[in-house]
Amino acid sequence: MRREVSIMMLLSVGMLMSGCALSSVPEPNGKPTVVPAQRATVDGETVTAEDHYDIGELYAEKGKYALAIAEYDEAIRLKSDYADAYDSRGWAYYNRGEYEKAIADYNYTLKFDDFDGWVYYRRGLTYEGQGQIDLALADYSQAITIDPENEDFFKERGRAYTDLGLIYGDTVYFDKAIADYSQAIKIWPEDDEAYANRGWLYSQKGEYGRAYQDYNKALEVYPDSAAAYNNRGMTHLDSGNIDKAEADFKKADELAPEWGQLHLSRGQFFLRREEWQEAIEEFDEAIRLDPDRAESYSGRGWAYVKTNELDKAQADLDNALRLKPNYTVAYMRRALVYAKKRNFPRAFADANKAIELNPNYAPAYYDRGWIHLMLINDYAAGGEQSKKAVMRRAIPDFEKALELSKDPALRASIQKILNDLKKGLEGEK
Repeated sequence: MRREVSIMMLLSVGMLMSGCALSSVPEPNGKPTVVPAQRATVDGETVTAEDHYDIGELYAEKGKYALAIAEYDEAIRLKSDYADAYDSRGWAYYNRGEYEKAIADYNYTLKFDDFDGWVYYRRGLTYEGQGQIDLALADYSQAITIDPENEDFFKERGRAYTDLGLIYGDTVYFDKAIADYSQAIKIWPEDDEAYANRGWLYSQKGEYGRAYQDYNKALEVYPDSAAAYNNRGMTHLDSGNIDKAEADFKKADELAPEWGQLHLSRGQFFLRREEWQEAIEEFDEAIRLDPDRAESYSGRGWAYVKTNELDKAQADLDNALRLKPNYTVAYMRRALVYAKKRNFPRAFADANKAIELNPNYAPAYYDRGWIHLMLINDYAAGGEQSKKAVMRRAIPDFEKALELSKDPALRASIQKILNDLKKGLEGEK
């Protein structure tokens, strides 16, 4: 039998068989019924499931996922227990954003082969694409159990923990991410990305010395590490070194101009500088390059709030929450949009949801306090007592924010607001 079959001949076979159904159906116990491998013959050439699979892999390498899927379909039709074909078709569906189909294929793959860490890893990526981070973490952990010497599995779980830390505003997840990146570095000490990401996590905990040590190490092992320059730029930004941040972002841009994360970071950079239009332009580019990144929509939404383009802001924050349904920061930003639109029931619903998701997130209480104060004008017709009732409802939120916040600037702002509110209530019994 000839193993070398031309691409054109295989494409012809795919066209002839494209209407055929898959030859495997699940039994009541959920296990696949396996149909023996078949062969197709065109012009005297025997075409096997492996031939279709190989051509599918070639298409996938070129990013031609629809054509790849057609070839994997044929491979599976000819060999219903072809685990690699289900796995590869799942990856093709993932890259097309067809997450449900991808998960179905990964589930089917695991019925044939449940001891392949990479299948769990890829299904975890798909769950993350759906915003189901808890399920993704379970899959990454299973992948690690199967292959505890694979640094990629630890890095991806570390990234998922980082996302949870950002969503909930809780550094406990950052500690877990640091542990995973540390293990990845132990497995492969030359991994610049692991050093760069661990450095950023240290910076979020205020451990700037350890952060800069990691960035320096990343650049030592790989001087052209865009991740190291980008993350060091973010740390410079957090510590108020604007000029150094701009220099690092410029270097990262030279190294990786088509990297969505870089434009996300630059958008956040311009938000800090209150340069709203520049921020919007960077987030536009981040979304173009990576349309499934919730943080980019949230950042652009906040810039639109600042330019008073409230409908655009709401649309972006809706998108952020579609991509990450438990995104605390996006709920709070959308709450403020609703408040500015005088839709206070929905504003409080979003603020309450943010606090439900993360009861220890100081800015959520601070912003809900401000939403109370924004009601004062609506209560003005009710007289002084109505206004004071609103002030009394705001005070517990500001007090809770003061209790939770570790940010000196935010604490000073909260204390001034509380002093003013209590002064306004002086003389009450």
